[in-house]
Amino acid sequence: MLRPIAPAGRLKTLALLLLAGVLSFSSCNALELREADESGWIETETAEVPETDPVPAEAPETEPPAEEEETEPEEPETEFFRPEIPTEEREVSSDAAQWIERYDAVFGAGASDRVILTDGEIADYNRRMTENCPTLTDIAAIPDSVDGEELKNRIASYAFPQGDKFDRGGSRIDDEMRAAILLNRNLEALDDEAAVTPGVVTARCDMRSFPTSLGFYESGDTFYSRIQQTELIVGMPVWILHRSADGSFLYVQSYYYEGWITSSAAAVCDRDTFLAFCDPEVFVTVTAPKADAGHTTLDMGVRLPCVGETDDSYTAVLPMREAGGSFTSIEVNLPKSDAYPGTLPYTMRNYFAQAFAYLGTQYGWGGADGGIDCSGFVCAVFRTFGVMLPRDTREQKDYAGEVTYTEGYGPEDKDALLSSLSSPAALFSPGHVMLYLGKGWDGSHYVIHAPKGGDYVKVAVFDINRQLTSVVTLK
Repeated sequence: MLRPIAPAGRLKTLALLLLAGVLSFSSCNALELREADESGWIETETAEVPETDPVPAEAPETEPPAEEEETEPEEPETEFFRPEIPTEEREVSSDAAQWIERYDAVFGAGASDRVILTDGEIADYNRRMTENCPTLTDIAAIPDSVDGEELKNRIASYAFPQGDKFDRGGSRIDDEMRAAILLNRNLEALDDEAAVTPGVVTARCDMRSFPTSLGFYESGDTFYSRIQQTELIVGMPVWILHRSADGSFLYVQSYYYEGWITSSAAAVCDRDTFLAFCDPEVFVTVTAPKADAGHTTLDMGVRLPCVGETDDSYTAVLPMREAGGSFTSIEVNLPKSDAYPGTLPYTMRNYFAQAFAYLGTQYGWGGADGGIDCSGFVCAVFRTFGVMLPRDTREQKDYAGEVTYTEGYGPEDKDALLSSLSSPAALFSPGHVMLYLGKGWDGSHYVIHAPKGGDYVKVAVFDINRQLTSVVTLK
């Protein structure tokens, strides 16, 4: 903030310099004196000198006065708001508290509060995953355009699920309906180069492999739509790559998936706004499974710019979509019980707290119906620490951290491996992932996971005889 110096301050400085006979000033005071002289703030009187006979004398030799150096005015200091980092211990559920106590009993008092990775180490962790995992995108590196033919091929690569499929109401999706969905992809509108438009997600939405609001279900099923890919959450920056023929859908690239979302769920923004949501300098992270932001629900891991703070809440910038699709925003207050300034410290205490916060949450395949599936659960928990994991189990099992492949492991091998774990770990079996909690007081190994459609996030004893494909330690 620019803090102007008052005229009284300038006169005081000048008077002190004159009284002391000091004629060398700092660049700042020299500037003040020049400004005072030019503006008429300084008035001087000329004393009368008595007349005397002139005395001829040689003028003393003097060196020409040194030229005054031109000085640049100092840049005004810019003040940034930064919320205070809480010093008190965060409240955790009784279930989480039991596992924190168990962890400290095994690994030493206070072990659950030790930082596993710093913010800088997490940034390196994310960079390595993005470089190595084919489904992760450096979303901040937004191009002006992409190859239109390549984009057309990517969109067209999604195939309808084979056999008869039904909507959620049980009606069969016939060939005419499928043909209309294919036409809505609007592939003929793609030129050789497709412009990329920056955007921000303004409402949680489903991402599908086709531009339709229909789900493709097996007969009698209402949990597993075969074209559901994932959910996108509020504040996610996206590249808008294409629009459907009816204008109701956008084909977008997020940091971990690409596909179709409803146009009403994202706003077009300028690049500065886009980058501010990619990497906000001051932000809060939602730590509750769901947080109320007025008409909008925010999910765990949502990251929003923060502009203010009270004793009980943070003031965050919530992205909004105007009627024409342009970006706007409002300020909302998030209770401090639901959010944290920056990202949570990556500790075992916070790992247990975040995992157990989802206990009892409805399962939702690909995040459908506001629920959460097994790999989405893992993503959400680790987003609160700033760790940006791949979305699906097929990539998580290979790229999410330090991988131990366990094909061929017998019960004793698995028991030994799990007993050695001291950091957060994900256990992978074919098509499924579970977060490891530890060995309980009864000697059994425990996990927390989102099991299947119709079920809820729950704690379970890990079946040591279950097929295990890999164990990934996230450190």
